[in-house]
Amino acid sequence: MANVVELQSFKLKEGVTVSDFLLASDRFNHEFLSKQRGYISYQVFSRGDTWYDFLAWECAEDIQAATQAYAAYEAETNRHYISFIDEDSRSELLHLRLEKSY
Repeated sequence: MANVVELQSFKLKEGVTVSDFLLASDRFNHEFLSKQRGYISYQVFSRGDTWYDFLAWECAEDIQAATQAYAAYEAETNRHYISFIDEDSRSELLHLRLEKSY
């Protein structure tokens, strides 16, 4: 069970197709996210034209390590994924700690 989750909303750039974005998301998860320490899961949600990345991690330190790895990792996969997102539409990245699960 995840102890910490990340949540961020964003919009896709104009002209981006959902299928192309989801393919890039699949690749980003397979080649980068899923290889990070403490990674549990990655889910992509949508509501209208707003999208949500939801990542579950074992602990806050794992998020910090993944964030540092992402900043240092200049792979084409990461750049390709980000190229679909309207950077100005990104919300604050929330880190939420699980307090109780039912």
